[in-house]
Amino acid sequence: MEEQQEFKIATILAEILDGNNDCSTILDAEFEEEEEYQQTSSAYAKINAMMANLAMSRAQETGRDFKTVLEETQLKIHLKLGEIMAKTIHPGLQVLTKIVVDEEEEEEEPICGICQDEMKAEDDVRAMACKHAFHGQCIFKWLDKKMVCPLCRFCPMQTQE
Repeated sequence: MEEQQEFKIATILAEILDGNNDCSTILDAEFEEEEEYQQTSSAYAKINAMMANLAMSRAQETGRDFKTVLEETQLKIHLKLGEIMAKTIHPGLQVLTKIVVDEEEEEEEPICGICQDEMKAEDDVRAMACKHAFHGQCIFKWLDKKMVCPLCRFCPMQTQE
């Protein structure tokens, strides 16, 4: 029964996050309209209340400290959320590796093969299995349209099979 409640909470949270396409936009972005902010805040308040109620019942049943049980409950829910959200990840994005540009090691800064801008150390840079690297946002947009490397036409889905 309690595991079903964990799954229900995780599912509701996943729907909120998936509806916004990026959890950081919910928490960090400035909302254009106050109403949208209030609706999102209200949804999170309800989820937090559901988590607290579940943790309280578990703490009372086991005689354990509420804070400890709450943290365990939150962890279990977030693990379930990860399982749910993993299914929504674009398959092409799963094969990208985050890399760090070392400006001191390179004589010239590497160039993104999509936008042709230099890739700096502070940029989000992703590499495909073929070792070609691009700005994260550039390759995300590219793979959303075409599932091949823009430079060598390597298909990342072939390595997953």
